[in-house]
Amino acid sequence: MDTNAKGHCPYIDNPLPQCYCLRSESIWAERVLELCAKRFELCEYYRMRCEEEHKSDGGGPKDP
Repeated sequence: MDTNAKGHCPYIDNPLPQCYCLRSESIWAERVLELCAKRFELCEYYRMRCEEEHKSDGGGPKDP
């Protein structure tokens, strides 16, 4: 079992335009499975969005 897995990205229901989960090309499938579904905290888009939200309202990702 992967102890680093945290579940899926909290932004998957409201992704940024550049997020991997919106890309339909098969070349991105591994990224989607690894980052969007398992290790989202390693994703550059997740971190960017967390930083933006932290700057704007003092918090991190919102619970759905």
